[in-house]
Amino acid sequence: MRAWRKRLSAAALGVTALALAACGKGADTLHIYNWSDYIDPAILTDFTKETGIKVV
Repeated sequence: MRAWRKRLSAAALGVTALALAACGKGADTLHIYNWSDYIDPAILTDFTKETGIKVV
């Protein structure tokens, strides 16, 4: 019974750690690795205006 409780506690701790790791501050820059003429520059400019995230 105690082994079951330890495993359950360890699993709960792991799930909590993963959930809290997702709460970190987001980056202010988005890196897109693509062909230079594949995305219209106007779309990238509009995205930056709407979100405040710089696209590189």
